[in-house]
Amino acid sequence: MLKHYFTTLTTAAVLIIGSFCEAAVIPAASPAFKDVSDAVAQASPGDTVTVPAGTAVWTNGLTINKDIHLVGAGIGQTVLIDEEYRIPWSFAFLIAWHPVANGSVQLSGFTFQGGVTNKTSPQNGALYFGGFCSNVRIDHCRLENLHNEGIWIEGAVFGVIDHCEFYQTNWDNAISIENGGIGGDTGNGGLGYGDKSWATPVLWGQTNEFVYIEDCSFYNPAGPAVDDFAKGSRVVFRYNSCTNTFFQNHGTESSQRNRGGRAFEVYGNKFIVNNNVGQPNTPLFFRSGSGLIFSNTFSGYSQFWSLVNFRSVDAYDPWGSANGQNPWDSNNPTMLQSGTHTGSTATGHLTDDNANWIVNQWVGGYTVQNTSLGGTNRGGYSLIYSNDAHNIYYLASVYSGFMNFATGQTYAIYQTYAQLDQIGRGQGNLIADSSFGNGIPVNTVTGQPSWPNEVSDPVYQWANSYNGVANYAYGETVAGYDIRLNRDYYDNTPKPGYTPLAYPHPLVSGLTPPNSFPPTASPPTNTVPENPLAPPSGLSVFKH
Repeated sequence: MLKHYFTTLTTAAVLIIGSFCEAAVIPAASPAFKDVSDAVAQASPGDTVTVPAGTAVWTNGLTINKDIHLVGAGIGQTVLIDEEYRIPWSFAFLIAWHPVANGSVQLSGFTFQGGVTNKTSPQNGALYFGGFCSNVRIDHCRLENLHNEGIWIEGAVFGVIDHCEFYQTNWDNAISIENGGIGGDTGNGGLGYGDKSWATPVLWGQTNEFVYIEDCSFYNPAGPAVDDFAKGSRVVFRYNSCTNTFFQNHGTESSQRNRGGRAFEVYGNKFIVNNNVGQPNTPLFFRSGSGLIFSNTFSGYSQFWSLVNFRSVDAYDPWGSANGQNPWDSNNPTMLQSGTHTGSTATGHLTDDNANWIVNQWVGGYTVQNTSLGGTNRGGYSLIYSNDAHNIYYLASVYSGFMNFATGQTYAIYQTYAQLDQIGRGQGNLIADSSFGNGIPVNTVTGQPSWPNEVSDPVYQWANSYNGVANYAYGETVAGYDIRLNRDYYDNTPKPGYTPLAYPHPLVSGLTPPNSFPPTASPPTNTVPENPLAPPSGLSVFKH
């Protein structure tokens, strides 16, 4: 089992911290909100606030606007219970931290538990880190049954989340990362949409502009994701243990103006499903960007991964549909086929008895429109997944089900080569609001909505074990209808020239002042507990 070590700060440790950073150690009198808040108020940048062992119920959120270190007595020792009053989609953080741009912050040594009275989920993170800072460390904490996303990162906050435990019984994700401010993007009220991240290259295997999640354990009996990331965010997920959960990102679609996740590195992890009732069928679910997936072990899942383009079947404001005519995508400019549905009223397929198509000639980014219904809106177009001589079969909309064809209605077929920000695409022209703050995007090169000439930046997967099969080869599947093998992703193929960042993360191995946690010398040999974390009883503290 992953082990966590903590001892109360001794006088010698305090002297070490003081000599290393010439900063003070300020002890809070107790874990109570007022005592911790008072100690934080006394702290100056670079100071460490220590919180003793004990359990406290917080009905208020703590806001921190300086670069300090907030250190509890350890997992199961300092326990904070979130009983804030809140309403859905409100801003009700247990801790809201706004780091200083060039500062260094650390949150360490706490258990955070959800309350029993105020269970409404505001969906913005119990622990919120927002602003611009490259040196944020969240370590040796346990987040347990919070009625909220666990950790929410926003703006341009980078660093590492390490040696933390996440146990969720609801559908909220453990970690959400929305670093829309990468590259100085100031849209979206200063938080950014991710536009500049999509207009700059990715520095693979480096700390620049990445959030690292390493040596953590996730146990989610209800099956929520370990994460979600969007707005051009870049995430490395390594040496973690994951039970009944999955790793994912958002695309440039259902989050309205926000762009999708830009880049991911997923390696050295162990994913297992030990209860298929209500559990995810895939450990990996990606909707945009490029990435590297290697040296992981996946057990119990019915599918290796899912690579999808939501816009192939549904339209979203302001990006619209990937129907072969949308200027945001790279399209074949020619209408390839038109005609009339000659069959009876049908759901899920089109019949043209006057056609004589080659089997599956319309597979590979081709869409069919019901032009009698307009053809470009949700429910009026869809991605083709197969055809025979006279029939075309297409996918259903997530929201409106299958497109219908009545006898005599007309159709047209178009082709999209590549979709905006899809899996396997990378740096392109800068997209920005047509005027500041209006949320209406344009390609800054053309001054209007147009394909931003995004380069090919494929996903690579290699050396992964799936359900006991080493070096698993996935091959072409349903994803091949519009996400293609050897173009958008490479199967069982290492990324040329790639070297991962040295382990552990620099913020773990010495760039922050020493604390009472001993350093980890090397990646764990077994990244999943032999006996996965068990649910706690009520609000009692989980102990190893």
